Amino acid sequence: MHMLKLPQPKKIPRLRENMATDLGANIMGEIFVLTIGVGLIYHEVSRQAQKTHKKHASHEHERLELERKISTLNNLVEWQDEELKNVRTILNDFDSN
Repeated sequence: MHMLKLPQPKKIPRLRENMATDLGANIMGEIFVLTIGVGLIYHEVSRQAQKTHKKHASHEHERLELERKISTLNNLVEWQDEELKNVRTILNDFDSN
């Protein structure tokens, strides 16, 4: 209040018992609703994080599997190149005889 340059109250009136009970009940209700809301938001964020983690793990597994297959294919191509060189050498030797 002081920062807003509002006058300070001289006397704060006491709440009647029924007004205090209503105010307390309202505050408790708001806290309950807020707690439920925060819990639901936390649950949803946690669920989305798990879903994203599973998706990333799946993509990582697929990437590793593709890398393994590419490596196998590279090895096969290298083997075939060597075999072609051997066949060419044999053909060149056969032609020269």
